[in-house]
Amino acid sequence: TQNPFLICESCGCVQPVDGGGGGSAVVVGFGETSPVRNNNKWQWIPFRNPFLSYLMHVIQTTADFKPQLTQLKNTLDSISPIIVDIQNHNKKLGATKLEQEMFVHEIQDAEKLVYKCLTIKWNFFKRFTHSLRLKDVNQKLLRFFQIEVQAVQCRDIKTTLEEVNHVGERITSLALEVNHLGQALDSGTSDRTLDSSDNRKKLGWPVPPVPRGIVGFDEPLKNLKARILSDINIHDDGSSMDSDVCKVVVVSAAGGSGKTTLVKMLGNDSQIQDNFQENVFFVTVSETPDFIASVNDLFNPNRFDRQAKFQGIEDAKNKLENFFREKVSGPILVVLDDVWDESYIENFEFDIKGYKLLVTSRMRFPKYEVFKFNPLSDEHAKILFRNSARPVPTIDKNLVDQMVKCCKNHPLTLSVVGGSLNGKNEVAWKFMLKSLSQGHSVLDLNQDLNQKVLDRLERSFEALEDEFKQCFLDFGLFLEDQSILANALLDMWVHLYNHDDEGVDTLAKIYELSYRNLVDFEIFRDERLATISYCTYQSVTQHDLLRQLAIILSSKLPVAKRRRLIISEQNGLLVTNVQGKHQMALVEETQEPMQARILSISTGESFSSRWCNMRVPEVEVLVLNLRLTVLPEKMGSLGGLRTIYMVVPK
Repeated sequence: TQNPFLICESCGCVQPVDGGGGGSAVVVGFGETSPVRNNNKWQWIPFRNPFLSYLMHVIQTTADFKPQLTQLKNTLDSISPIIVDIQNHNKKLGATKLEQEMFVHEIQDAEKLVYKCLTIKWNFFKRFTHSLRLKDVNQKLLRFFQIEVQAVQCRDIKTTLEEVNHVGERITSLALEVNHLGQALDSGTSDRTLDSSDNRKKLGWPVPPVPRGIVGFDEPLKNLKARILSDINIHDDGSSMDSDVCKVVVVSAAGGSGKTTLVKMLGNDSQIQDNFQENVFFVTVSETPDFIASVNDLFNPNRFDRQAKFQGIEDAKNKLENFFREKVSGPILVVLDDVWDESYIENFEFDIKGYKLLVTSRMRFPKYEVFKFNPLSDEHAKILFRNSARPVPTIDKNLVDQMVKCCKNHPLTLSVVGGSLNGKNEVAWKFMLKSLSQGHSVLDLNQDLNQKVLDRLERSFEALEDEFKQCFLDFGLFLEDQSILANALLDMWVHLYNHDDEGVDTLAKIYELSYRNLVDFEIFRDERLATISYCTYQSVTQHDLLRQLAIILSSKLPVAKRRRLIISEQNGLLVTNVQGKHQMALVEETQEPMQARILSISTGESFSSRWCNMRVPEVEVLVLNLRLTVLPEKMGSLGGLRTIYMVVPK
């Protein structure tokens, strides 16, 4: 209002000017005019009144006293126990006296002010002055935690990363020392197998380690082990005799059911190792196998070494058989993981006493004995799902049971869907259950299980944040079962997503995707590699079913409009997925320029080095998975190229 008012000198009450009332009054106006009484009438005359603005400031500041005090008191009640814990940790970690006291002084000063303000009741002058102090302390605390505490936290994170690297180096050193000690103790005790364990370690096809968190595999492992050892005769001293027959056993189940996990457990089983000693060989095959490259990997496992040359498949097969006959004594177990073509198994079939061949495949091969791999029991499925999802206490048990039922006891689906719900509230769980319940309600092994699993895995993909989605889709650029160096991902993601050059952002994304069971990562050591980032000694792999999901999701748009274009060689031609399907279309049939920023090309040894003229003017990252001995002379228009990552598979 623009009406003047009266402030009573005796009681301080405020009255409008037009009102009556006894007693003297001070007249106060607003703005640049002030009321004056002339002939019992109020008139406005120009008058500057700086007192008014200051008065309003005093009134407002005094009124803010109690809210400011309550806010500061609540803040101190929340952070004081945390500060005590930090102080205790600083003492244990040997922090400097300045660091130990930096939190304490700020908090103690604030607590003293709060205690003093709590004693102020109706003294308005003190309320005004202490309200100013409360506001100042609140601002100091805010600035302290926003700048100084953040700086200390950043320093501590860097220090922790440095210590982790140091611990990793020390663990590797200790592992080597223990390994050397074990070899010295076991010297001369391996006459039954290869010449020595050192010789076996120089060869490829090692048995991979068993992953953690395995649930429900005890019974399948027991049954498979009995099948493998059924015709292995044991001497009285516990050593094994050669078996009289060569047997091929095929573990057949849908993708993501745990076939690879089962055979890894078998290869690391103590009873299997007692019978086969060092003679367990593990070969990863995949959908597009290369037999010559696999045999090369046995004799030359070091990727930095020059690979051996064979005249052809028959030559490689003969040398492999001679190796098993002449260099290996005692029973032999060869594991072929993820075989897609029955004819590939024939390359490893040899008439050698004690020779066993264990195969995993999504298909059933009638020619061979099939090991029936039953899905998880309901109880084991619930345990696996709970281990991945870690539901909070408020999540109802029936909701968990419904989610497990919807996943149909499929290990990969349970792990991925469970990982996507880790830490989420009940609303997120119910939304996921509703999404998973759409479409087919029954997963039958006699139907197209893979496609149904892909549909359900896509629900977990949709739960990711956008940048995590893009990082997940990038794994489809690489070959199936390929170990991807984290440094390669770093080079890509620095350009595509503005990651830092040190690899902190990249490693964080890899860890998060691994936490959600969408990728697997491992740490390795190679003294020939210089440490240039946090990603130097990290590599990543992805389950082939999840890779298929990434490829299909990347191909939902028409070929010319895709952000991520994945091209492979098929019968001497370059092809890519039909829009949103697992069918192929010729790349050369795309007449218009393609808009992809990321381009992946995979070829086989028989592919011609003369490629079709592709127009991809906006491409920034090129991933080449080549088995060619001669690089292409011309690939087309790649105007914006910034990063090339080339892989020459074994």
